[in-house]
Amino acid sequence: MAEPRFLPCPSDYRRTAALQVNLSPQAIVEVKRLAASLRLPRPLVEDALIIMKKASGLPLRQAAAAALLIAARNHKVALTWSEVAEAANTSQERVWSAYRRILEATKVKLKPLTPEMLVYKAVDHVGLKGEEAAKLAREALNLLARLDKRKGCSPRALAAAALYAAAVKKA
Repeated sequence: MAEPRFLPCPSDYRRTAALQVNLSPQAIVEVKRLAASLRLPRPLVEDALIIMKKASGLPLRQAAAAALLIAARNHKVALTWSEVAEAANTSQERVWSAYRRILEATKVKLKPLTPEMLVYKAVDHVGLKGEEAAKLAREALNLLARLDKRKGCSPRALAAAALYAAAVKKA
């Protein structure tokens, strides 16, 4: 039987190598709870648990949120500060502070969100499914690739503009 694409509820996790990193049970539960509410894939959660090991001395909720953000960027999953802060029931500033401290401790360089990463999320927000959604996302990505003047615009705005242009072109 194929594994589900999204995470099951936290009680359904099986023991993996990432869970054996000597984290407190509360830390593991917090990361899994946040991941389940954000519907993140299992490999991303396992990486977040490994990152959590390096987050000693930080408040648990903020450290879990920051670890998930770092793991999401490593996996090229579009996850925004506001989504994570809302799921963690904390402020974006506190998540940002924990994020910076973990990055300093791990000495990891992460790339920022790109419009390409956000296009699929935007298509999902529109409510399209299946082949129609994939075709619209491909068209939006092609439009983004042809744009030369992308400096100074937010990735979210570029993704939304490309999706809109692809939808108008299709109609």
